[in-house]
Amino acid sequence: MTPLGWHALRHSYRTWLAEKGTGPEVQRDLMRHSTIAMSLDGYGRGIPEANRAANAAVVSDLLQ
Repeated sequence: MTPLGWHALRHSYRTWLAEKGTGPEVQRDLMRHSTIAMSLDGYGRGIPEANRAANAAVVSDLLQ
């Protein structure tokens, strides 16, 4: 299994910021990008509820 790297965490971080309702300007600043487009186009995607439930099940198994 490949260890989780910083790049993967950055993608997740942008998604989590968006899910918390953080605006694009704040996301850009927190990710230290020069443009909003870089933050929105290159990082993160929304997570449908079904994906979230499946992920929670895997994480639960890993933490036991």
